[in-house]
Amino acid sequence: MEEDRLQKDTDLSIPFEHGMTLEYHGHMKQWNFQTCAELNTFGPKTPGARRNSNCATPLRRIDPALGFHTLPVNCFHVDWEARNIVTGSADHNLKLWNMYGNVLRTFSGSACEVLCVNVDWRNNQMISGQLDNSLMTWRLDESDPLEIFRVTADYFDKCSALGYGEGGVKCVEVDWRKGRAICCVSKHLLLWDITQVSTEVGKNGSKVPHTEPQQSLRGHTHTVTGVIVDWARMIATSGSMDRSLRQWDLNTGTQLRVFTDGVPQVTCIGSRRGFSTKFIATGDTSGCVKYWDLESGECLVTLAEHTAEVTTISPIENKHVASGSRDGTVRVFSLADKTCKRKIEICESSHGIVVVGLSMQPPATRSIERHGTFGGGRLSAVDSGLGVDYE
Repeated sequence: MEEDRLQKDTDLSIPFEHGMTLEYHGHMKQWNFQTCAELNTFGPKTPGARRNSNCATPLRRIDPALGFHTLPVNCFHVDWEARNIVTGSADHNLKLWNMYGNVLRTFSGSACEVLCVNVDWRNNQMISGQLDNSLMTWRLDESDPLEIFRVTADYFDKCSALGYGEGGVKCVEVDWRKGRAICCVSKHLLLWDITQVSTEVGKNGSKVPHTEPQQSLRGHTHTVTGVIVDWARMIATSGSMDRSLRQWDLNTGTQLRVFTDGVPQVTCIGSRRGFSTKFIATGDTSGCVKYWDLESGECLVTLAEHTAEVTTISPIENKHVASGSRDGTVRVFSLADKTCKRKIEICESSHGIVVVGLSMQPPATRSIERHGTFGGGRLSAVDSGLGVDYE
């Protein structure tokens, strides 16, 4: 039974050592992808005894307000150096965790479901996308949002778009150095200047949202499900349920290229670390992972191993890519020899288990000593192990 649940390739190594999966019902599991062994698990049903510390100091009593999410979890973002995690949920909250299962902070202030999150761990800031089509910026040491960015129906009418975006912000990519963010809202892509500071206050005392993006990219005819950006060249590549991949000039807001030949209904998109947009990988509704050369528009590799929709895909690392699916499995593929190198079933029975998030540990962080201070720029592994609330 164990051999059926965890399949590994003992002949060929893969560039991924450790990774973490997020399941729809909120469980997070850490894995050794070389051996396919489960290292740790925590989430809504994790026993208190499993929430250990890496310090001699006893754990402080955890405030009930810092408990687990009460509704399904949609997204997460992992800091492999300091071993911290941010999750976003349908319960309208984001939470900061450590890898021992302790909730360090709850971020409230969203009026609706949180769908995606992107974190700048070095500068203690993050951005989240919500079901009401808004983006919110946050500090990791503050529980309330800093700024809100949300277009209105009037804006789409003014831009002569095909209709107001519905379904919320599906994903967000950020250039933290220059304060720019691009997000997918229905069939549109919106580029924002997230350095703006609102001085207006609404009737309820909250800040008035910013409503004018720098660019609105229009051309897709169905929901945009993923975007990657080469910020140095200001070129974005997006995938959509309309069976197309498109490239955009972010400086002018114009569409550069459209790829439709052999493109399925794209559900997620990934590229090499560093956001190169020459070669990308996509997951789709049929369960396939495809590898594309965007200079020629050719699909170089098709891997039809999953038995259900691919929901998440990792960055490409040394011609390898990992994907998670509604079939309850995570698979690691070699793009060079077009084979599946690892298959992990997330639980004994994958029925009802949907892998909604996947994070692979970058090679650069594998031997780093995990130290630092929160005030100086990073959450430290020592402090985070205590489950400390940084007030």
